[in-house]
This record gives sequence, C-alpha cells and structure tokens, in this order.
Amino acid sequence: MKVIVKTLILAALLSGIGCSEKAEALVDVLFNKMQTTMTPGTTYRFEITFYPQDASNRELTWFSGNESVATVSDDGEVTAIREGFADIYVRNEKNAIEKTLQVQVIPEFTGIPVVAGMDWSWSELPPAEFYTAMREAGITHQFAYNVPTARIAEKNMDNAWAYGIETIADTKELKSDLTQTVKRLMNHQGLDGYLIQDEPKAPDFPYLNELVQQVKAIDDKHFCLINLNPIYQQPHLGTSTYREYVHRSIVEAPTEFVSFDNYPIWYSDGIRSVMEDWYENIEIIADEAHRAGKVFWAYTLTASHYSYPVPTLNDMRLQVFSYLIYGAQGLMYFMWSTGNTIDFRSVPVTPSGEKTESYPVMVQINNEIKGLTPVFQDADFLWVRHTGDPRIPQGTTRLDNSELPPVIKSLHIATPGFGAAVSLLENKGFGYLVVLNRNINNSITVQAEVAANVKTVAKDGVSTTIGTGVKNYTLAPGDLYIYQWKK
Repeated sequence: MKVIVKTLILAALLSGIGCSEKAEALVDVLFNKMQTTMTPGTTYRFEITFYPQDASNRELTWFSGNESVATVSDDGEVTAIREGFADIYVRNEKNAIEKTLQVQVIPEFTGIPVVAGMDWSWSELPPAEFYTAMREAGITHQFAYNVPTARIAEKNMDNAWAYGIETIADTKELKSDLTQTVKRLMNHQGLDGYLIQDEPKAPDFPYLNELVQQVKAIDDKHFCLINLNPIYQQPHLGTSTYREYVHRSIVEAPTEFVSFDNYPIWYSDGIRSVMEDWYENIEIIADEAHRAGKVFWAYTLTASHYSYPVPTLNDMRLQVFSYLIYGAQGLMYFMWSTGNTIDFRSVPVTPSGEKTESYPVMVQINNEIKGLTPVFQDADFLWVRHTGDPRIPQGTTRLDNSELPPVIKSLHIATPGFGAAVSLLENKGFGYLVVLNRNINNSITVQAEVAANVKTVAKDGVSTTIGTGVKNYTLAPGDLYIYQWKK
C-alpha cells in the first residue's frame, strides 16, 4: 500500500513540474527597428525579440514584397539588390502575427565626402528637420562632438542613415568604455569611422596610437580620424616646427588619412583678409601626406565666432577650392550646428532644424563640389604654384611659365597687385590646369594662350571647347577656372 501511495505522489509531482514548465503561446514579435537603409550588395538582419521570451512556436516565415530591390532568406537575412524601396513581411502562421519591415536601398556613396561637424546640443536627439536639412544641402557624412553615450550615438546614426548620411562616430564612451562602444557601433550600416581626437599635441600621439590600435583590434573595417592643429598653434604643439608636428603624427599615431583644420579668413577694422601662413599650412599637410602615401581631409569654417566673419560664398569657395587643388579627398565643415550661440553665430542649421542665412551658401558650394568631383577625386596632383605681384604666400613656390603643359603656352594675371594659385593634375586620361583667385574681396583678370582642343570645365562638370589663341576671362573672388585636355 505504501509503495502505491509513494508512486502516486511521485507521479503527481512530476506532472506538476511538467505543467509549470509548459511554454506559453507566442503573443508578439518585436524588432530592433522597423525600417533600415542599405546599399546594393550589403546584407542585414533585424534583431528579433519574442514575447514572452519563453514562448512556443517561434517559427517565422519571411518574404519580400519587391525582390528586384531586396530579397530575404528563409532565416531573415535581407540582401539589397538595387536602389528603391521594399517591404519585408514576417509572419507567424500559428498565432496569426504579421509584421512589415521597410527597406530603403540607396546608391553607394562614391564621391568626395562632405562632412557636417556639430557640437552636441540635444538632451536626446535632433528633430527630423535637422537631418532633412543636411540631406537637402548635399551633406554626405556627419559627426558630433561629445555625444554623451553610445546609445545616443547609435540612435543618431539610425536617424542619419535613414537619410543616406554616414556617420563618423564620437562619444565620450569611446574613451571610457572603448571595447563595448566599438562592439556596439561597428556593425551599423551607417558607420564610416571613429573620431579619436581633435587637435592633439605631439606628446599625445603615443596614447592616441594605443586607442587606434585598440579600435582596430576590434573593428578593422572603419577608419580612425585624428584631426591636427593648425600651423598658428605651433608654439604650443610640443615640436620645434609645424612640419615636425605633422610628420610625427603620421609616424607615431598613423591613421588612414591626414586631417587638419585652419580657419584662414579674419575680419578686423571692416576688412576681410586671409592669414599669411594658411597656404604654408596646406603645403606642409599635402606634402607630408603625399610622402606617406596618404590623402588628406581639411576643415572649412561655416560659422562665425570670435573675429571670424559670417562666411560668404567667396570665403567658402576660397577655402574649399584651395583644399581641392592641393589634393584634399574629404571636406569637413565647422560648425554645421551648435546650441552655443554665444561663441558661434550663423551656423547653417540651428539645433531645431531651422535654416539660417548661411544655409543657401552651403547648398551652392556642395553642388559645386559634386559637379567638380570627376576632376579632383582620386586625381594625380603634380604641383601647385602661385603667382603674385610683388609677393606670393609664404611657404609656396612661384609659377614659372616654363612649367606649364604644352597646351597652355602662357598664363598671366593681368590685374596689378593680385595673384592666383595654379594647380596641375591628371585624372582618368585627362590633364587639368586649375587657376584659383586667392583674393576674397576683388576679381582678377586672367590672360592665357591655349592650343587647340583645350576645354574649360564648369562647376557643374560640363566641359566646353574654348578655341585657340589668347583668352581673357574674369575670376570672381575665391573662384576657379579649369582647363582640360586629352592626354
């Protein structure tokens, strides 16, 4: 009798255990996001959370509503095919659950990066109008100083990438918790690189190199950016010369490319002027980068602060075009937006997404960069020379007409007292000679004798034959003129 009772009790206990562990029915399927942006040839998996977590019957069926744009495998891997939109449908048949995920496929970016730099001014995230303004202005990349957490940095990337804008990530946690921060951000499709440090001094280079190596040990697919000081900070950089500072940065804290800032246009006593050592700064950066087999990126000032004036189209052109003729392969803007209205005035876009008087200038200059990309991107830059009467900028080399290519027989600035920067480059079977007006206040007249079959390239990229003989033309302040010929 005791044996029978014990057996019944044991059976009841086992039965009770089985009932308590019985899985619940699936109530919902949640995703880390309901939409994503991709480029052709890339893949993506939405992160899935089942509710409740111990739910039974988790089988999902996936299919694409537009397989010409994006396909999806049986286990949920989405592959982008071509530009367009596709709905991805996810179903759990047994529990009648269906979700729709949206995929936008955009063309892979192949131009010269145009980067909006900003000071983080939000408790959480910028409004949608902010990202719309960036996209409409032709911004291709963004980064923000001092984003408080990796979580906010990730959400900022989500929002920017939804508009096709890539991100150079910077967050305070990149230094305080580097490993976890990189692991969190590294697989985001909108990530292009990491901002390691802005304006370091030479003694900082060994520490920055350690950070770069730590990042690369986890993520070797995205670049690291260290942005160097301008030449006018030289007494405080920890080296005897500015060239030594730049060289040591390349050797002691190497990254994929060299980056620097120098805001050359100054306003004093009602006069706008260009700092004397600015072109020397560009010369050193370009030369040291070239010797190391690297390209360089450069900052352009887009916001007034201290004695820097509100940038005009002339100011912007002079900065951007000067960097391009020296070989810059990335252009960054400081500041694009900031909540610090005491020190910075007339940023192109306010933190609330409102466009200011500087915004139309940004739109125009970015359209011109886009139009001229076939000339400057990945070009072989042979030399930059300067003309001037009586002086040329310090640290530069005077043009000798004997250096000109045979199709340009002579080049002369006909406006007394003014000069130009002249750049010779080659790209994809074409030769180019670019003449840039260095003056931001006055136009100049250029006189050149050209051979047959020489064309001029407009800022929309369209080339036109100009005919043989002596040609005169006027260059507006900060503007350029491009000769083109078949090699």
